[in-house]
Amino acid sequence: MDKTKKMPISISYGEFNTHASEFLVPHPLNKCSLIGIRSGKEYLYGAISFIGVEITTSDIIDKMITNGIKIENVDLCKDILNKYIDEIYKYKISNIIEIGLDENQNLILKKVANRPQ
Repeated sequence: MDKTKKMPISISYGEFNTHASEFLVPHPLNKCSLIGIRSGKEYLYGAISFIGVEITTSDIIDKMITNGIKIENVDLCKDILNKYIDEIYKYKISNIIEIGLDENQNLILKKVANRPQ
């Protein structure tokens, strides 16, 4: 899927604290970590949220590039984002997720809680 109305946002959860709220995407160079689309900072957890407008993988990549996040291979990044969006739609709004890899090294999201505490 290359469009979404849902995106994870950064969230403090457990021992991990964050002071900023931003949308999260897989790191373009390390698909096993989440980064903020605005800052490029790594986050452990995200909360699925409804963003109200439909955005595409191209919109996400454009925003990342505008914010200075280096993307070496745009086509590969689009593929990763498409898989990421497919994973997002497996979860409900407010679910807390983290990113991981399955046994075939494919990107997966894992639910760690139904909602923030």
